[in-house]
Amino acid sequence: KKAAEAEAKAAKKGKEIEKARKKVTDAEAAMVPPTELLKATKGTDYKAFGDDGLPTQDAKGEPVAKSALKKLKKEVDTHKKKHDKLVAEATKANMPLEAYIDDLRAKLAELQA
Repeated sequence: KKAAEAEAKAAKKGKEIEKARKKVTDAEAAMVPPTELLKATKGTDYKAFGDDGLPTQDAKGEPVAKSALKKLKKEVDTHKKKHDKLVAEATKANMPLEAYIDDLRAKLAELQA
């Protein structure tokens, strides 16, 4: 019976660690400002970017196709929602973004100890 309780406790801690790890990973990804997302992830595919962070020219210097722009805008919009949520969580915790993510990392490390 004690072995089963210990196993259940270990499984619960494993789930907590995995949840904390996912939260840290998601927060690190969402930390990038939406206007910088494509520059950071696909900067080599494009030569120039507009103020909104969307590319204006592909790597060859030609205008980006409307269909490609539509997909990229959707990607940026999805990321913006995640970024805004992260900023709201950090604000709610009364911390700057970097400090909030460091706090999440510290909580993960504490769980893993």
